[in-house]
Amino acid sequence: MRWSFLGHVLRQPRETPANRVMRNYFKRRELDGDEERERTKRSLCLTTVPRLLQLDLNRISEDDKKAFFGGAMKLTNGSDLAKLSTKAQYRHNWKKAVEKVRAAEESKWRRKEMERLANKAVREAAATMARIRRSAAALTRSRAAEAAERPRTRAQTTLMQYFGNTNLS
Repeated sequence: MRWSFLGHVLRQPRETPANRVMRNYFKRRELDGDEERERTKRSLCLTTVPRLLQLDLNRISEDDKKAFFGGAMKLTNGSDLAKLSTKAQYRHNWKKAVEKVRAAEESKWRRKEMERLANKAVREAAATMARIRRSAAALTRSRAAEAAERPRTRAQTTLMQYFGNTNLS
């Protein structure tokens, strides 16, 4: 979605506010020496749209970057933005590039989803085993209590009386 919007912004005249903001962002980064953003207390790093676009771009192979994004390997300066702007002018090709980004993102999402489902299955299996162990222990306790309350046979009673009456010490 953000790549589609970026293409739309880059196809607009340079005087539109969104296009000016993008150019100023990269101009500021070039003037600041491309310093790293400081960490905040709430998160590890500040999240900006260009940073998210760069993360998306990192998921694509080098060959696809050259073919679909005009050699913009990193989205770090104004020249990379100019390369993307040139590519965005051809909407059909830009849609193919956006599809590559979407496919890479979907692949990452599917991999994470499979891990999440596998971990969930392991947790559910462990919970089921714990329930089975608890019910088995409860069953054993109830059988022991039932056996203690059950009337004894004549042979058991005779032996208990015999050993109960004798002093074994």
